[in-house]
Amino acid sequence: MSNGNGSGAGEEAAQPQPQPDATTAFAATAMDEQAQAAADEGVDAAQRDAFMQRAMAESRRMSSEAAKSDQKRKELYEEMGMSAASMASMTREHMEAVQAAAQAEQAAQAEAGQDASQATQVD
Repeated sequence: MSNGNGSGAGEEAAQPQPQPDATTAFAATAMDEQAQAAADEGVDAAQRDAFMQRAMAESRRMSSEAAKSDQKRKELYEEMGMSAASMASMTREHMEAVQAAAQAEQAAQAEAGQDASQATQVD
């Protein structure tokens, strides 16, 4: 059995299946509401259902990718002997340093612009 991208069912079994989440519940509710509304608008049910199935499959794939990314990040933190909290602290410290430098540069540019306009007004 193929999953649509040429992969066999054996490959699917090796991948962890994410649990239904809030996004999935929201999509299922929205799908039911759209099915009721579509009946009044003459939308082809098969086409709508196929679209929703593709959207749900993509949502599951993205959830799986996010979970794999989180796991890789956790493994890297462990390898580096860091916790997520210490990484967050370092990230925040770096962000503050970058923002301070950007603000200083903006202040210098603004001051240079004021000096140039004052020189023009004096002439």
